[in-house]
Amino acid sequence: MIKNLILSSAGFAVILCLALSPKPEAIAAEQAPDETKKRATPKREFDRSELKGPVTISADNITQNKKAGTATATGNVAIEYTGATLYGKRCYLDNNTGIGIMEEDVKLVNPGGTVYGSRFEFDIDTGLGELDDAVGYTKGGYNFTADKATRIEEFRYILKNSSITTCDPKDPDWLFKSSSTDFRTENYATFDHAKFFFKKLPIFYFPKWGMPTVTKRKTGFLFPEFGYSNINGTYFNPSYFIALSDQHDITFRPGFLNLRGIKHGLEYNYAFAKRRYGKLDVNYINDKLTNSKLWSIDWAHRDRLKYGIENRVKLEKESDVSYSKEFSLNKSVRSKRFTDSYVEFSKTYSTSQVSMLARSYEDITSSKAERKEIYQKMPEVAGSILPHEIFGMPLVGDITGKATTFSSETLNGSSPLEKLDIQRLHLRPRLSLPLVPSSGLNIKPFLEGRLNSYNRTKSDNESLSTEYYRAGLTMDAPKIFRIFKGEETSYKHTLSPRITYNYLPGYEVDGEDRLKAPKLDNLDSGSPTSLLSLSLINRVLMKSETNSLSREIVTLYITQGYNFNEANRKTGSSIKRPFSNMIIDLDSRPTSWLVLNNLLSYNHYGKRTDSMLTELGAIHSSGVYLSFDRNYRREPKSVTFSGVLGYTVGNGISAEASAIYYEDKKEMPAHQFKLEYRSCCYIASFAATGMQKTRGLEDGSREKYWDINYALILTFNGLGSTGKDIGSLVGRKI
Repeated sequence: MIKNLILSSAGFAVILCLALSPKPEAIAAEQAPDETKKRATPKREFDRSELKGPVTISADNITQNKKAGTATATGNVAIEYTGATLYGKRCYLDNNTGIGIMEEDVKLVNPGGTVYGSRFEFDIDTGLGELDDAVGYTKGGYNFTADKATRIEEFRYILKNSSITTCDPKDPDWLFKSSSTDFRTENYATFDHAKFFFKKLPIFYFPKWGMPTVTKRKTGFLFPEFGYSNINGTYFNPSYFIALSDQHDITFRPGFLNLRGIKHGLEYNYAFAKRRYGKLDVNYINDKLTNSKLWSIDWAHRDRLKYGIENRVKLEKESDVSYSKEFSLNKSVRSKRFTDSYVEFSKTYSTSQVSMLARSYEDITSSKAERKEIYQKMPEVAGSILPHEIFGMPLVGDITGKATTFSSETLNGSSPLEKLDIQRLHLRPRLSLPLVPSSGLNIKPFLEGRLNSYNRTKSDNESLSTEYYRAGLTMDAPKIFRIFKGEETSYKHTLSPRITYNYLPGYEVDGEDRLKAPKLDNLDSGSPTSLLSLSLINRVLMKSETNSLSREIVTLYITQGYNFNEANRKTGSSIKRPFSNMIIDLDSRPTSWLVLNNLLSYNHYGKRTDSMLTELGAIHSSGVYLSFDRNYRREPKSVTFSGVLGYTVGNGISAEASAIYYEDKKEMPAHQFKLEYRSCCYIASFAATGMQKTRGLEDGSREKYWDINYALILTFNGLGSTGKDIGSLVGRKI
């Protein structure tokens, strides 16, 4: 950016010299003082064969001395060129030496930014120039000051006694100072005797230092990450980024943990085409704490091959003692039970789809001494004909088919305990008949057949086939609504009834085989069903007189089913309970500052709540916000509370505390405190996070332990961050 600004300045100087210099024949004869010409606010357009665009030069006064070959412009001097303008109070030009000087309140404005200075001297022939007392604001965000800025090459400048920052250079929060800076625009800057200051305090000194001067990717060191954990000790993670090309890059991430050893990490990103991209993440440590070699590989790839074939690849592999569970503070990663690796090829046509999949799940909850499960689908070939009208009739038909080889293996350490391989062929043709007998009334009955063929069961090697059908319908009744008008706000309440019925015949239809069929996934579910469900969807919309758009403030979904099979049951001595639990789902945001949601499962036979999830989110104009969850389950009994309370003080300062609490176990397995300050050019945050973890030991037992992390993260605009934000322990609702 700086290069472009100074280069443009030199270009404008050339234009000004050419514009105001006298013609050669006029220089030959010296003019008397009374022949000196003065003109106010002149404008001149030059020969386009020499210049790239029209130039306008204006000033309060312009004086030319033809005998001396000089010209002087004073008072509101402005030189306008396509896309940029040079301003000052006084400009002197010498046609003999080819030197131009702009003085007093010098300002250069172009698409790259604005540079201010006290004096700008430039060479018309070479384009080299020096700007004194330079202060630059570039659109790339790299702002600077320098006693002198000298352009020595087209894209290279030497800044003397300079400072560079992404803050306001007149009052920066952080900056690099150096005696001399070799600055290459959109490339790199190297400093001699570099000093990094934060809040006017010196942080470090290096005889030589460098930093990218581009917003796009550039090879170089990233800001190191550091922090402290009671399990890992003090850690320091420097990283080196290599931009291999515009399409791919690689980052080396070594890490030094004084209680656990040296981590080795590598991240490779690529995007060779719009639909061909991916990421590879590899980590390794010879862990002193667990006396194990921990590692992980995570590769995600997506590609569009010839003939419109989509290819997706996911590779997840970990050591016996899970690397991610040991080092991650993410809740979803800590609760993950299996790695998921797969390769898939798929093709979509106008009326059909085909795919081939190989997938493997591997248990990561156990240690080497414990049982470990591996579950695979290798391969699964699937095809489907998408729903379409049949021969122009109102009937809609579709069909799905899958051929899958399932394998599962249970290991004790490296020794196999159980191994099972089953092949299954699944076919599901379906017909439906959408009907609209009247306005707002939609009825859609359906009938589908189900065929599952197995080469064996879990208990013997005999082949087995199940053949049955499923039928049902969905009916959406006309909406009922009412509008309530107020002086400034109107409300609309709508009620949408829905009836669904699902039927799957009893065991009189191929019952023996259905009972013996292995349960591999949800396609094997063949239990008799005769279930009628009624649902009511209530919506309340609000519309103000000042806003033509409606806003949904309340949604209340109520549903309950009636099981005819249970009602007609003739065996067993237990009381018949045909009605299913009533599900009540409330989502509401009555105001901009309040969110209240509740999901309830109510058992009216026992007159009790079997489960309930309550969510509350609120924010006050003072900056206080609150989010709260309560998750209750009766069987197995568990009550989990999670919440976050925060306060945005103002002036960029905010604080937040969050925790998770198990009421039934009287445990608080996780808590976190965060403090953050945001300014225009940096973010400073402190986070203290404690999480209770478990791990398997060599003897097969398990132990609980606390992992407490402290992190001070500084993020400087244009430079990078000293750490990664681990995010909030509990998410905000609003």
